[in-house]
Amino acid sequence: MNASYTRRIFAYSKNLLAFICLGISLLSCSENSKKADTIVLHQTTVQLAQSEVYSPLEWIQLDDSLECTVGGCRRIIEDKDKLYLLENNYQNCVLVFNNKGKFIRKIGSRGQGPGEYSNPVDFALDKQSGKITILCDPSTVYQYDSIGNFVTSKKLDETLLHRIGHTSSGYVASTDHFTYTEGDNAFLLYWFDDNFNINGKAIPVLEEQIFTLPHFNGQLAIVGDKAYYNDLYTCKIYDCTTYKSHKEIFEYSLSNQMPIKKYLGMDYFENQVNYDHTISIINLNDGVAISAFMTGILDEFIIKFDGTVRCAGTVMMPSITFHGNNNTLLSPISTEEYFSQWENSVLKPINEIRPDDNLILLRWKIK
Repeated sequence: MNASYTRRIFAYSKNLLAFICLGISLLSCSENSKKADTIVLHQTTVQLAQSEVYSPLEWIQLDDSLECTVGGCRRIIEDKDKLYLLENNYQNCVLVFNNKGKFIRKIGSRGQGPGEYSNPVDFALDKQSGKITILCDPSTVYQYDSIGNFVTSKKLDETLLHRIGHTSSGYVASTDHFTYTEGDNAFLLYWFDDNFNINGKAIPVLEEQIFTLPHFNGQLAIVGDKAYYNDLYTCKIYDCTTYKSHKEIFEYSLSNQMPIKKYLGMDYFENQVNYDHTISIINLNDGVAISAFMTGILDEFIIKFDGTVRCAGTVMMPSITFHGNNNTLLSPISTEEYFSQWENSVLKPINEIRPDDNLILLRWKIK
């Protein structure tokens, strides 16, 4: 993939609207089934007040020194009083802050020497040991202790892994359908123990190799001590906490679903307003919040696993979201976004925000 195409993707993702609609659909549920029947989602034009859907809880203003400048986040993990961010614009490493935004340290550094890494794509945190594991291309992990000392590195598998998470059962990683399309390395999910020995792999990938666009969000999520994989292409949601117990727990469809081949190359940009397609999923304790472009209109569907629609309407919400402590959500907000979309919010920051400040985090909660 050439640099101009990559820049075009990132430019596109930065200009995506953060205005989201919530839609009602016909729902059906088998009385004796653990999983609701497939739900068909349709576009809606109902509008709701923010207070009806979610509560903004606090702004977290990150230190703005050069060593911790944050231009974008691939993942945010909160553990106790610390925030871990994989920065992907300037630092390209894991940064650690306290929960008030004060910078603490970097984890590792980029380079070719012992304990150094390149091309970080995701990271995981073992909340019991405090170890941080950074996943880099191609499918290699670099592990550090809680204060940033290098522990070990290992090539996980010959497949192409792009996301990783950790629960008390070990590690789970995903290829996101962007790997080999046939053979022993053509699976969606892979599981490893705490020493990175493989426990299993499951779910064959699609026949087409698909590059995940930067504005797609929420595929592999760790919620408490459970892991979920949200397949934005097949519209299936899996509990993937362990290899032995992994299962599909929810399925939906979009009324005018984009064909898989339309996700390839520039076809996506040429057809995004002609079809329906999912761009983000938030896993909730009892259901999901699904953001989807419905023939060019960004809608969201908040649905319980039993098929119940929790709310429906148009409302401004953050576009990128990660899970924080106590069932809260954390969203990175640039100062540009803050002044254009959030400055008049009822929630005010503790300190005055300036245009050249570091990234801000919004803590919020779906009602």
